[in-house]
Amino acid sequence: MSAVDRNISNLQKSENLHLYQLDVTDWKALKKLYTDTSAKFGRIDVVCNNAGIFECDSNSSRLTLARGGHFWADEDAQNYPTIDINLTSLMKSTRLAISTFLKQPKPQDGGPIDVIVNTTSVAGMMPGFPAPVYCASKWGKIHQRSMLM
Repeated sequence: MSAVDRNISNLQKSENLHLYQLDVTDWKALKKLYTDTSAKFGRIDVVCNNAGIFECDSNSSRLTLARGGHFWADEDAQNYPTIDINLTSLMKSTRLAISTFLKQPKPQDGGPIDVIVNTTSVAGMMPGFPAPVYCASKWGKIHQRSMLM
């Protein structure tokens, strides 16, 4: 067993931590995460949305965007996992977090209440970075937050 596996195993024994592996693009699984966590702890204090990917061409050093090709050469039916994971899942998770926060009781100990942490990248604010789909996904994260304030 590796040191990482031992650390994960030790963390899983904690009663105050809930480790949950899921596909963030799976709406039902994301919803279940909130339901299961609320059931286990009675409330959710902090949500950290941290999932993200950067797709690039594995056959060259050129930055490319969707499944190893330039986005202007994509097939019409091709989707953008970068948008699905970096932006859409964040928006869904944020909606679920707010919905959960509005329904749950306030903490009795005066602890933190209703915190959402969304990590992103400076690439969302950098014009000219040669990765338009990635940058758009990060720009969306940055500006989605400002719309909620």
